Amino acid sequence: MPLKLQLMLLSLVMLLVPIAGYEFISELERELRQNQQQILRHTATLAANQVLQKQSWQRLGPVAVTANEPIIYAHPVFGQPILDGYFDDWQAMQAPKQTAAHDSDITYLASYSTNAFYLYINVRDSDIYYLSPGKDDSAIADGILLSFQAADNSIIDVAFRAIAPGPITPTMTTRLATGKKTINTTSVENIEGVWQESSKGFALEVRFPASWAQHKLAISRLPTATPSVSVPHARVITRSGELNQILAPFASKSLRLQLTDAEGWILAEAGTTQNEQDDMTGVTPNWLTEALGTLLRWIILEQPTSAAVNDHSGKDNSAITQTVIRTQKAASGWFSADYTRDALSVVVQPLLNDQEVTGTIRVEQMTNVIASLSNQSILYLLGSSVLLFIGLSGLLIGYASLLSFRISGLRRQVSISMTPDGKIIGDFSASRSGDEIGELSRQFATLISAVKGYTEYLETFSQKLVHEIKTPVAIVSSSLDMLKQSPSATDSNTYIDRAQEGVSRISQITNALREATRLEKSIDNTETTIFSLSQLITDIFAAYQSIDSQHDLTLSISEKPCFINGSPELIAQMLDKLFDNARGHTPEGRQIRFILKRKKSSAMLCIENEGSELPQNSQDIFDSFVSHRKENQEAHMGLGLVIVRLIAGFHGGETNAENLPEQKGVRFWVKLPLTECQERVINGN
Repeated sequence: MPLKLQLMLLSLVMLLVPIAGYEFISELERELRQNQQQILRHTATLAANQVLQKQSWQRLGPVAVTANEPIIYAHPVFGQPILDGYFDDWQAMQAPKQTAAHDSDITYLASYSTNAFYLYINVRDSDIYYLSPGKDDSAIADGILLSFQAADNSIIDVAFRAIAPGPITPTMTTRLATGKKTINTTSVENIEGVWQESSKGFALEVRFPASWAQHKLAISRLPTATPSVSVPHARVITRSGELNQILAPFASKSLRLQLTDAEGWILAEAGTTQNEQDDMTGVTPNWLTEALGTLLRWIILEQPTSAAVNDHSGKDNSAITQTVIRTQKAASGWFSADYTRDALSVVVQPLLNDQEVTGTIRVEQMTNVIASLSNQSILYLLGSSVLLFIGLSGLLIGYASLLSFRISGLRRQVSISMTPDGKIIGDFSASRSGDEIGELSRQFATLISAVKGYTEYLETFSQKLVHEIKTPVAIVSSSLDMLKQSPSATDSNTYIDRAQEGVSRISQITNALREATRLEKSIDNTETTIFSLSQLITDIFAAYQSIDSQHDLTLSISEKPCFINGSPELIAQMLDKLFDNARGHTPEGRQIRFILKRKKSSAMLCIENEGSELPQNSQDIFDSFVSHRKENQEAHMGLGLVIVRLIAGFHGGETNAENLPEQKGVRFWVKLPLTECQERVINGN
């Protein structure tokens, strides 16, 4: 799998950030909602206690508890209606029209104010018959009969028949409860009506004094289609001002309380559920922020229960209120409001009197503050997560691209330096970076350099070996040929000696090769110890003085001792090879100098000899079978300095050779690293 893809998959771990944020926001919203409902429960309990303690509830509360009793619900007016017979003013109530139980062609709405009781009646009639002036055709003219039943069971019939569309004067008939006396009245004061035709019939808008709303009311059409059928009188329910005053102290612009009877009819209401965030902060939220936050909240967070919270009919038919009436236990819920996208937190508290439900207190409040907080949190979480994900992903991909480029660079360098069959064709350019890839690059450079050296060594090994043994083989071959041809014993011995000399030189070559191979293998298993290089050189120098009296040997050692971690035996063998090389190139009586000095954290061992200089292009002097001895000097295989290089490399050092200035000789030097013990000695600890 590519490195970029690996890091991209790894960056998916960042998705834990929005997941954790989502869990936090969800838990926060649940906790805030529960706290809100707890406050609403407390408010509902206090309001219920206040209602039950008031005599007004004892008098007004059980007003509509009779089962199956017909009800006409009068809504509070919105402003002062214009009595014109049109429905425009009534649309503000958003209330559905009620249908007469006995006649589906009659629909109506009732409304009230502090000084008036209003009715809007719509009758479906395809053929309207008006009163004719000067004729007594009231028995066949179309009209509306409003029958009011007073508390003493007396009946007041108010009939509306029109001559034409427009204002209309009703006629009123009062029937006493005893049935013995009937009063007919042709003119009625304080009762106004306006008749208008509609697309499917006619409409009547009527205004009565407010006290008429205390009577029961029956609505029927004229002329009566079925005179024998008695239209039942319905109880008119209006909201009580006294009960409204009880609820008012608990309500606010963002908190609404409703008081219902035992069947759910709303008897009092205080407060509203408008957006409370503007009132609390004084700042209208940015519409784009609110829209995006609401969309995301509705997608990822818990949603409210969809329910018909308010159908504007004047009766609370919601499941939660009806459940409280049935079970006599308080309930709470979280619902979607029917007039906004926000959610509504609702608590319903039963009003109990002698273990009977006489009504309910419903407390509700919008959750837009919680929603606004959730919106802001969600947008902040989403924005932060997206920016973090994009930024970190870009950073990881960029870093992966950089790593991939650098690793590809290593591959390209290897391809340039080495053929597929392993042949070195160029130099490897090592990186100077201090990280692992830079170190890997330098290791590759070292490896390829070593492979190149070994490859060149193997390529030239056969030539060097043939060159070394060609002369002794020729000597042996020619001696044997001459031996065959020579009859003289003296000559035969001479040829035999020459042949033995050639065999000896071949033996020296094989022994030298065996020694170098054995030394290279044995180095890997050599144990190391910390020892004084100064003391070792001093002791070995004394031994050299005792065996070499033909040269002038001198020794110069640093005043402070030099400690290294290595093998004294290998260092001694290395010195033997260097000393042997110096003796072979130093004329008799000339000087050979041993010098040991310290440079920072390294020990520099130099052996200088007076005599012949190194030829130009002598970088291969530490390779096998390389020798710059003169032809008349003792045969030499060129393996001594190879052993020096191996021993120096084992100790982490390096070797080199250079000519001395003014053509005075050659200097061979070995640089070896000092140990921590040496550092303590240098610092005087």
